[in-house]
Amino acid sequence: MTDGIFDARTKLLCFLLFVTAVIEAGTLLPFLVLVVLLFPASRSAGLCAHDFFRPLASLWQFFLLVWLMNAFFSTDARPLWHWWIFNLTEEGTIQGLLVVLRVLLIVEAGAIYTASSSTKESVGAINWTLTPLSLFRVPVGEISLIIGSALQFVPMLQEETERIKKAQKARGAVFGGKNLIKRAKSMIPLLLPVFLRAFSHADALATAMEARGYQSGGRRTKRKHPPFSLCDKLALSGGMILVVFCYLA
Repeated sequence: MTDGIFDARTKLLCFLLFVTAVIEAGTLLPFLVLVVLLFPASRSAGLCAHDFFRPLASLWQFFLLVWLMNAFFSTDARPLWHWWIFNLTEEGTIQGLLVVLRVLLIVEAGAIYTASSSTKESVGAINWTLTPLSLFRVPVGEISLIIGSALQFVPMLQEETERIKKAQKARGAVFGGKNLIKRAKSMIPLLLPVFLRAFSHADALATAMEARGYQSGGRRTKRKHPPFSLCDKLALSGGMILVVFCYLA
């Protein structure tokens, strides 16, 4: 979904509808439809094949752990294999694959959404989506500000992490290795400076906001959103049809 075709609110709502469809899906056909829909969406968002398959390559250990937890700790009465506390069952194996597929689809959809929307657009769309909650005295403006600040901090902290990691490697630090315990211990010297830099950026942001007269709960002007175009309405209608299809299939 390119920026010139769909509104930021449409992209956010379509992402939420896609997540709902992923949760509702329970058979093979809905999952195949959801997987097929991701490819044209990733192309329109400008993601190359490397960026599209990056979550699968970087999170494969997490996905394997999720599958093993479901496959070997099921309470099915007829296990395929049993030893001590491990109970391998067909139901647990299928359930683990479904959980992994759901998480992977949501991660891929989130990557497509973030690639097709800027931080400013995302904050505006979130603020617009949460506006009805202001009737129940929910601080929508503060929530949107927190989310927007967090989104802006993510790439900044990634750059800081890479810079600190390169500096520590130059001093002889080793972050690789096959031993998970040693790898976890090697990350401890990296976490402390990253957290310190994060707190430093947060303190600088708070000082800048105070200097500009920011007050929690104050009335603020909002950008007036244009009406939804025909493409937006068609995309939202398709998202709702997809949710119904995944629920009924």
